[in-house]
Order: sequence, then C-alpha cells, then structure tokens
Amino acid sequence: MEHFDGRENWEGWQTLLAALESGTLSGAAARLRVDATTIGRRLARLESRLGRRLLTRRSGRLEPTVACRALLPSLAEAARRLAEARDLVAGGVAKAPRRPVRITSLAFLCDHLLAPQIRILAGPHLAIDLLSEDKNVNVARREADLALRLGPPQGSRKGARQIGWVRYAVYAANDVDPARLPWAALDAAMAPLPEVRFVEAAAKSGGIQFRAGKLQTLAAIAAGGAARVVLPHLIGDRHPRLQRCGPAAVLKRPLWLIGEAERLRAPQVAAVAGRIEQLAKAALRG
Repeated sequence: MEHFDGRENWEGWQTLLAALESGTLSGAAARLRVDATTIGRRLARLESRLGRRLLTRRSGRLEPTVACRALLPSLAEAARRLAEARDLVAGGVAKAPRRPVRITSLAFLCDHLLAPQIRILAGPHLAIDLLSEDKNVNVARREADLALRLGPPQGSRKGARQIGWVRYAVYAANDVDPARLPWAALDAAMAPLPEVRFVEAAAKSGGIQFRAGKLQTLAAIAAGGAARVVLPHLIGDRHPRLQRCGPAAVLKRPLWLIGEAERLRAPQVAAVAGRIEQLAKAALRG
C-alpha cells in the first residue's frame, strides 16, 4: 500500500477516492474544489507511479479496474488516514463515528461464514452491522449496503457478482449407521429449494419423518441420531457430532454478493465487499 509521506501521495490517493465515490472527473473536481483537468492529471500520475490502470469508463461513469479492486482494502485505510490528517490539520478530532457497513444475509451464512471472520471484514477501523434475516432486504433502497444471497438478484445484475458455490452433503450423527435412519428436511414452505427437493427424492416412499424451519435445527436433529439431513458444508463439516455420508457434494448453490452500484464506489463498502469475496473463496473450496 502507498504511504502518505508527501503532497503527491496525498493528492493521488485523495483524488482516486473522490473519483471512485463520485463516478466522474467533474464530480471528483467538485468534491476537491479543483478543475477536471487537474483531476485527470493527478490520476494519470498515480497510475504511472503504480504501473497499472486504476479506472475505466463504463456507461459514462468511472469504474475500478481489476487492479484497483485489489487495492480497495488499502483504499479504505487510505480514507481513514486522510480523515485523521484533516482532523489534525484542523486541530480537532472526528466528531462522529463512521457509519457502519451493513451486510444482510441468510442466518447460516452470517453465523458460519461472516461472523467468525468479522474482525477481518472490518479491518482495524470499520464498523460492521450483520443483518441475519431470510427476507430480501432491499439493497437498492439502502436498507443494507451489501447482501449475500444463494442466487442472483431479480432484474438488473449491475453491482452483483457470483463469488463462489455453497456445497451441500448428507450428514448423520457420528455413532450411527446413516442407512438405517429416516430423513429430516426443511419445512414444506421451503419445498422449492434444491436441498429440500433432494431429500424428498431420496426419501421416496418412506417420506420425510421430521421437518424444521432452520438449518441449525436440522443439524441438532441429526446430531441427536434421529435422522439424515442435507446441510451446507459450512455447517455440517464443522459440527463435532456429525459425519458426512456419501458424495462430497450432492448439490451446490451459487453464492452472490449484491450491492448497489453507487454505494460500491464508497471505499469502506468496496473494501468490505473485497474482503467478503476473498473470505468466500477461502472458505468454500472443495
């Protein structure tokens, strides 16, 4: 990461942050109270020093390149340093805490993917709100900054990308023969889900003996030796009283990271999005 050891570095990072947040040279110029030519010159100098292209133009707006997205966690730190420096120059300190980055996701993804690594997601200075709920919190209306969903958003996919696959397997208690066990599954209201359809097909005429409204409840039923269940690896592989039965994965569902395009230009949100993607790639292998 670049360090703030001189006027050129200050201007370069500050200009890049302003361009990412506003999406245009003119918007960045208005924020920094200079002309657009100066903004362009500063960005060109920063790209030259780093030896990589940082911004590209798409549909009339500036968007980060792949190389720039890799720098986004560092840019969040840069934004913090810039704010601290401005406070010191002004002879004061920040007057209000920074707005938290709000992430909504299914309960099991919050509990088993995000929450255990929340210190990594936040870094040293960001605040994070985890909204563990199954309803479709509206990112476009800014009820949340980022959403993790098992499928793409309805309508436009701008600001959304698939970041991995959530794999599922059959699990049963460690000390029982799974072939002798009946099946348990999510309740009938969730019948369209692939994991419920798999269990219904596997149970055949024997039917499903037990139903539950949450994956954690299914895991508890299986751990007690009452039934076989289908669970994400994130839950089943980490449960001390469960064993994986049969194939490594009986199905997989796509994991999508969804954000509103304007909010993703905010360095704090972009940094957290990048960290979620890295975390998902590490946690969902195999």
